[in-house]
Amino acid sequence: MSTHDEDNSLLSNRYEDFRGALEILYIINNLSGRVQFIKNWPDVAQYLFGTELISFDTNGTEDREARFIFEEKAEEKRVKLLETVATLEEKSVVEGALQAEYVESVVKYLGRDLALLLYAPRFVDRTIPPPDSETDSNDTSDSTSNTEQPSLDNSDFSATAQVSSEKLTDIPLSPIEQNIQPISIGEQSSTLDETPADLKIKDGEKAKIIDDGEKP
Repeated sequence: MSTHDEDNSLLSNRYEDFRGALEILYIINNLSGRVQFIKNWPDVAQYLFGTELISFDTNGTEDREARFIFEEKAEEKRVKLLETVATLEEKSVVEGALQAEYVESVVKYLGRDLALLLYAPRFVDRTIPPPDSETDSNDTSDSTSNTEQPSLDNSDFSATAQVSSEKLTDIPLSPIEQNIQPISIGEQSSTLDETPADLKIKDGEKAKIIDDGEKP
């Protein structure tokens, strides 16, 4: 699998720019550099700096000791993220085979917005689909351009709904339907709460670089 071909690319078209920006970023005692990075890469800045340091940088603070602590934490996250970015190609594709489990683990750990800076959208969509707002807007624009929407009269609609409701009450239940028992709320909640342990990624834990299809 080619990682650079335009039509069959593994990497995002912003990968090189993002990697370069991450490599030259110096965080500690570099207020102007952080402010510029916040402007150019807001999603990444939120991930690296956090709300507290961004607030210090944008609003100012006299607590230099607290700001220095946040700077050190941000620098540690930058180094770890850069390690993942720098080895992304060789860990995502081994001997021409896509390491799907590794790609999935990186996308889940970084989240959709950051993952789109690393991988082509189709690889990110497999793990974290686009928000409903994006797909709904596309579907709505297509349907409204090709179909004329009929107007509804409220009185006719209410009357039709009432007649349909009355007819439904006269339909006898089959023997199978009569034996169906309702599901208790307690049973349903316990079922929904069961999440495979291997899909849970602890907050703050970086995506490990793995070989042979193992998850980090």
